[in-house]
Amino acid sequence: MKTHEEYMALLDAWLDGELTAEESAEVEAHANECETCGAYVRDIQAIQGSAYRFKQAFAPLHKVPVLLGSEERRVG
Repeated sequence: MKTHEEYMALLDAWLDGELTAEESAEVEAHANECETCGAYVRDIQAIQGSAYRFKQAFAPLHKVPVLLGSEERRVG
């Protein structure tokens, strides 16, 4: 069984999908039971969600689809 510190060291790799299925299950179980690790996971997921929404809100105009078709608007 891993120590709390060993699980903490694996959380980022788990969130990035870099662990084996067995390791992922073990780390996920720990994060679900540990208040500190669970809070860390929720914080990182919230940050990732905010970054995604920010990226979508400020996408370059040349990548915004034209409303009446599937063409992309060309700028410049």
